[in-house]
Order: sequence, then structure tokens, then C-alpha cells
Amino acid sequence: MNVGYEQVLRVQQSRQLVEGTASIMAPLSPSDPLIRSMIRLINSYPWRHPLTQDAVTRVVNLLTELDFR
Repeated sequence: MNVGYEQVLRVQQSRQLVEGTASIMAPLSPSDPLIRSMIRLINSYPWRHPLTQDAVTRVVNLLTELDFR
């Protein structure tokens, strides 16, 4: 449900951008509730190496360095 909600927000925002009535949303912080809930959902499966908050922070830092975020 959280992922779907975020996608609906992005679709609505895309329409508003085309119409010229909105600006680009800021990226989510690594500690955002949506990100934390997705980590919990991913970790509900028995992975050999579960996803950690540190790993998400490292990915965010890499994406920022590459100007993808």
C-alpha cells in the first residue's frame, strides 16, 4: 500500500508538472517512514543478508554523488 500511495502521488505530480501547476517533489530521506516500512517488508523474507538502514544510506550517498538524486 505504501509503494502504491507513493506511485499515485508521483502520477498526480507528473500531471501537475505538465500543466505547470506543481514543482518537483524533494527526494525521500533514508529515514522516511515509507523507506523504513519498505525495509521491513523486504526483510519479512528470510534473506541471507537482510537490508539495513546503513545499506540504504550508502545507496543514497552514491546516488547523490552521481547526481541521480
